[in-house]
Amino acid sequence: KPGLYTLNKFMQRINDEPNMQIYRQHPELLDSIVFSLLQGLLDIHAKQVIHTDLDVTNIIVRTRGEELICQYIDFAGAINLAQGPSSKYGGT
Repeated sequence: KPGLYTLNKFMQRINDEPNMQIYRQHPELLDSIVFSLLQGLLDIHAKQVIHTDLDVTNIIVRTRGEELICQYIDFAGAINLAQGPSSKYGGT
């Protein structure tokens, strides 16, 4: 069943809900979260953007069967270095 969770809620549900058992049984799926987050940081930084507020509530995890997709959200406080170190990126 597809789902959309903040990272902290996703990790809670893995431990609490039987239907999320697949992620406990296959830790390589959780490894894909780490890889996805690091790839996302590389992409963001390649655009010369610094998020400035990374935490588990600003990361969402989409589930589609065994596929996990992570995305950073809430760029309201981000800095766009291409426009100078004091410029805010804006948006959420």
